[in-house]
Amino acid sequence: MRKATFLLLTILLITIQIKQMVFAQGIDIKRNTFYLELLGNAGLFSFNYEYEISTNFSPRIGFSLLPFGHSSNSGTHSELSLVNTVLLNYFVDIKNNNKFELGIGITNLFDEDLSSGIEQFLITCSIGYRFSQRDGGFMYKITFTPFYSTDREEFYPWLGVGVGVRF
Repeated sequence: MRKATFLLLTILLITIQIKQMVFAQGIDIKRNTFYLELLGNAGLFSFNYEYEISTNFSPRIGFSLLPFGHSSNSGTHSELSLVNTVLLNYFVDIKNNNKFELGIGITNLFDEDLSSGIEQFLITCSIGYRFSQRDGGFMYKITFTPFYSTDREEFYPWLGVGVGVRF
């Protein structure tokens, strides 16, 4: 839990610092992106929001619900688990609206009633391609989004595809 708190605070402080530098320059571009990601950093699907704080950086937050089943003496039960993803993305311009995306962050899985806190803490990243017009409009991406479980000390390779809008 301390690692997650430290990582979130670090991302927040970096975001605030870069945002202040960008506003000082007075750049007028479409900064908000909302998209649906299939597979990806939150498992099966997620709804994500990003705010571009400079031409190369954007923090991202995503949410999802995942069904989990477990067995007990009274039978098999299914519950929904809230999934929260927080990443900091770095973009390298390839040409025009095409970008190479690198991101690092965390994915948290919470229990059904959110009372016992985080069930599982995962370190995740994104490495891939993104098409996004700076003046707004359609956005899509395809990324390699592996997970590393800090509890189990295991690596899980994964992919993601995102489609959305920049406004």
